[in-house]
Amino acid sequence: MNKLVAALAGFLVPFVAYAAVQEEAAPLPPPDTSPWAMIIFTLLFVGMIVGFFAYMWVKDRNRKREGSQS
Repeated sequence: MNKLVAALAGFLVPFVAYAAVQEEAAPLPPPDTSPWAMIIFTLLFVGMIVGFFAYMWVKDRNRKREGSQS
């Protein structure tokens, strides 16, 4: 397995070097000046975290209710 990884790494070195040279020659993309992408990402990220904890809280509450009835 080690020989395979070493061979693969040696095989990919020229491609990495070529990509590095081409990246320097390519013009940089214009910066994104609109804040909407970051706002949407932040809302989705925070919403998913809050949703996860709300789900865990409801699930724990239901488990405690069913445990106390038995």
